[in-house]
Amino acid sequence: MAQVVQARCPHCKNMLRIPAEWLAGPMKCKHCRQIFQAKPRSGEGAVGVPARVPRHNRGMWQGALVIALVLSCVGGVLIFAVPQLTALMGNNKTEELSKKNGAEAKKGKANLVGETKPEEKTDRDDNPKPKTEPNSEPKPTTDTKAEAKTGGPSPNKSGHFPRRALLINVSNYLLFNPLHYGTARAGKYPGSSTAVLADTMYRPPLSIPATQITELADAGKTAFSTAKAVIENTITDFVDTARAQDRVIVLFTGHAIEIEKEAYLVPVEGNREDAKTLLPLSWVYDKLAGCKARQKLLILDVFRYPPARGEELPGTGAMSDDFEAKLLKPPAGVQVWASCIKGQQSIELDGGSVFMQALCTVLQERLPGIQAASNPLPVEAMVPKVNQRLKEILAPQKLEQLSQLSGTHLEEGGAPYNANEPLAPKLVLKASAPAGAKIAGQATIKSILGEINRLPPVRVSQKQVQAASLPGFSAKVLEDYQADYKNWPELVEMAKDKEKYPLRAAVLEAIRVLQASEKITLRESLANPGGGVITPQIKNQFAATQKEPGIMIFHMETALADLKAAGELRAKEPSKRWLANYDYALARLMSRLVYIYEYNNILAQVRADNLPPLEPIHHGWRVGSQKKVQINEPKVKDLVKNISKTWKRIAEENPGTPWAVLAARENMTALGLVWRPSRD
Repeated sequence: MAQVVQARCPHCKNMLRIPAEWLAGPMKCKHCRQIFQAKPRSGEGAVGVPARVPRHNRGMWQGALVIALVLSCVGGVLIFAVPQLTALMGNNKTEELSKKNGAEAKKGKANLVGETKPEEKTDRDDNPKPKTEPNSEPKPTTDTKAEAKTGGPSPNKSGHFPRRALLINVSNYLLFNPLHYGTARAGKYPGSSTAVLADTMYRPPLSIPATQITELADAGKTAFSTAKAVIENTITDFVDTARAQDRVIVLFTGHAIEIEKEAYLVPVEGNREDAKTLLPLSWVYDKLAGCKARQKLLILDVFRYPPARGEELPGTGAMSDDFEAKLLKPPAGVQVWASCIKGQQSIELDGGSVFMQALCTVLQERLPGIQAASNPLPVEAMVPKVNQRLKEILAPQKLEQLSQLSGTHLEEGGAPYNANEPLAPKLVLKASAPAGAKIAGQATIKSILGEINRLPPVRVSQKQVQAASLPGFSAKVLEDYQADYKNWPELVEMAKDKEKYPLRAAVLEAIRVLQASEKITLRESLANPGGGVITPQIKNQFAATQKEPGIMIFHMETALADLKAAGELRAKEPSKRWLANYDYALARLMSRLVYIYEYNNILAQVRADNLPPLEPIHHGWRVGSQKKVQINEPKVKDLVKNISKTWKRIAEENPGTPWAVLAARENMTALGLVWRPSRD
């Protein structure tokens, strides 16, 4: 039996079991993947090798030495040949799971970026699962001791890969259809959020140091504003702090749009009617072109679309010819990887972006061969694998999406890898303020949103807008909207005086009725795996379900009448804040009433057998959004017109405030409902 010795890796300090015949040549640590060669201690044999016992037979000793030399040569050849054979044969099983990243695993945990377990549930029906078990997810760690002492980055003593990543995820759009942030990794499901991707990028094959990965997202536990100014500042800081030897990735997942042959990325407050609120793709190109990094990759998961649930707010449609033309001509030295091609959209299922899911899958399943710190980003190997995964997920649903890579990277002439150069400082996200104005504090914004968000959303699936999703507001403008009470209980007490505060009293009653309407169990799906006709029993169930919305419509119409009557006394209200709150409550109550009418109507469609046909891949129907309201009753049509007028008035009378921004958003919200075939 071959002799095995134990020794610690000089890089990560993990204990290794090494065949004795390998000690004379170079070897690669299976934990940190660093190459080293055993060196004998002073006065001793090779590291970990037991002291030799003197032998009396000189001939036997010489024979053993010859055998050891031969085995050492064979071991050296194997050390060199195995990775090469692995790359040729496409066998990625030679790499074991790296649970810790070098010596840093011993030195304390550092917060990577973002949230690896967002609140959204994993989609387990629309998303086929990966074929292999994803790797486990230990918390990433990094060496922060030197940085804490010096106030700057620690020296790159552990041979970190010279790679950096900025992951931008815009999901809580104000004036475009909100997108799914993504779900956490669970079992064989790889996850689809930028937080999961960040954690995956930290591990092989990309092996990006934890301090060099930054997530900028308006969802998840580390939610931050994704306003245009914030995105611009973050990209600028990211490219300006890159080193010449770095290989950088900038990922943007969200909406993109083409306006008059110009390509734009859409920040959270982006408005299609005002190109100045959008982020030109040409600006991003210029920033990357001016970055001194050795390799630059821009990943765009754009033109997102959820076919099952539809669009609650307007989307961007499919990628246009002019937008693709911009993607195919990036600056020299910049590569662009787009999630779809012209005429397509990036599909979003219940678990989030399919492209993000495919990307996480490919990285978690690893790539052939062993990546070294001096290697370029393996993007060319990743693209076909991601496309294959997209096909596996979407083909059963008769959907098609093909990602494409454009641009070139020239490896020759770039700055060489230098393990001794310190890493760039960890990126710090910065808030933005309106040009030339002092920004209002978060406490002020949260106070306003706290009152607005007491009004339940029109649809249960909608998320209330949070402060992180809003742009900065002028402190001077919001001075006119200060509260004249200390807290909500004090306001409730004030509103009891209906003679003095009729609007406030009516708004509180509207809030009560709207919150009561949330208790209705809204049935938004109907299973029918067999594809047969709807049975009389199911129809009777839906007839019973219609009773509750009918009663709620009566209560809401009563509250609406009272709210309108109170509006006749709006001259008594001294506060601009509560004039805005009143108008907002009025529009929200009317919107919710129309939605309940629409809901009651689609329940009736089940009883009337007025459902779209199913194909073999479908398991039933689910309720989706559409712009047009189906009900033709005159009073409902009048409500729809008054809703739009009220939202417009709020925006016009309260410019530069949260009410104006949210009113513009609400005015674009689809109130119509429709049954759509589903695989759920």
